[in-house]
Amino acid sequence: MDSFTQALLGSAIAESVIGKQVGRKASLWGAFLGVLPDLDFVVRYSNPVDSFTYHRSYSHSLLVFIALVPLLVWLIRKLHPASAQQTAAWTAVVTLCLVTHVLLDTLTIYGTQLLWPLSEYPFGIGSVFIIDPLYSLPLLIGCIAVLLTRGATARRILQAGLVLSTVYLLWGLLAQHIMHNRIQQHLDELAPGIHRVTLTPAPFNSLLWRFIVRVEGGYYEGFMSFFDAPGKPAMQFHASRDELIPGLQNMPSAARLMWFSKGQFSITQQQDSIIISDLRMGVEPDYVFTFKVAERVQGQLVEVAPQHINNRNVTRQKLDWIYQRISDSSLPLPVGNFAR
Repeated sequence: MDSFTQALLGSAIAESVIGKQVGRKASLWGAFLGVLPDLDFVVRYSNPVDSFTYHRSYSHSLLVFIALVPLLVWLIRKLHPASAQQTAAWTAVVTLCLVTHVLLDTLTIYGTQLLWPLSEYPFGIGSVFIIDPLYSLPLLIGCIAVLLTRGATARRILQAGLVLSTVYLLWGLLAQHIMHNRIQQHLDELAPGIHRVTLTPAPFNSLLWRFIVRVEGGYYEGFMSFFDAPGKPAMQFHASRDELIPGLQNMPSAARLMWFSKGQFSITQQQDSIIISDLRMGVEPDYVFTFKVAERVQGQLVEVAPQHINNRNVTRQKLDWIYQRISDSSLPLPVGNFAR
């Protein structure tokens, strides 16, 4: 989830737990703790693939937090000796802010390595988009209320915001389950027993869902809204140069990309450049995490230093399509000029 929302969540949690006892410092510490795991972005790795795949690793590990929580509580008590007797409450604040951060990130599709260093598996459920105003707004209203006045009414507004935002996350999990079942009914017609499905909400909402069905030699992309009539969803097939996989598996960066995407990747060749895209984040053909990993030289694959290809191309036309598609299943899929 975006760092601003994580700061709001941390601030709301800290204020609810200890704000009445220690004042505004609770909200400030909560906001800091809420964004603390994301500060790993300052670490510079040797290449963009490592930056992509090692983000949300050690800094988002529940095992690392076991050692980090006592250190942070000690620091807070040293900086605020007047509230040093609130050790249990501060421990609860630090623990909740860090743990809720990584659990919220786990609900997005990116991938969070909760068990690092024992396991690098990137947990990612994909039931909420990485930025969702419907989740963030109740937290923002609650934090503003407490900022303006610290009365009982403001605290109740803040707590109501926490409840509403949590209910929204539960709704996202339920919605994903419902939509997955609706799509699953038609997958056997597409590729009986040979498919991998990724289902995520379209940007900024939880009513329109985008899905990728990975099959041998390519993948299908489609969208389904809660308001669509029953029936097979509209999908489009896109080819992937899967015959290159054996050669790319011997290249560390390419292999790591294919692993991190959990098999939801595409391979394309543009002139002599071999490019891998993580299909989970973006819309065909514009994917956020796209990397040149190799070149074809005299018919052979040659590994190159990975290069990130910036395909971020958010336009008003795209956003308009998303919100029109929620209620209108007759709209064509976003291809061609829409995506470029």
